[in-house]
Amino acid sequence: NRIRDKYHGISALDIPVLGLSTYRINNIGLVQQALSAAIEHGYRLFDTGAHYGNEEKLGKAFKEILPSHNLIREDIYIISKLDPRVAPMKKPWVLWRLRYATYRRIMWMLC
Repeated sequence: NRIRDKYHGISALDIPVLGLSTYRINNIGLVQQALSAAIEHGYRLFDTGAHYGNEEKLGKAFKEILPSHNLIREDIYIISKLDPRVAPMKKPWVLWRLRYATYRRIMWMLC
């Protein structure tokens, strides 16, 4: 099952090979449905970014969904992209109501 496979990169982190992108999922009901279904099917990696505009909804959904799947924050991986033009130095985990981001990338859109 590729969903459970992990990639060992430069850091000491073993990150799942496959994940769910949350791009354009902005309705709280859809966010909850998508995250719950993904977790149920084994996904543990979730991708977001400041320009997605759904970070606060993701945080609220994770807070509600994780316990119902017998998971804690440390069981999932969250990748966030930082676009300095959209949200300079913003700390998305504050919006998520979670303690930390697993991984952050700086993203600079050229188009």
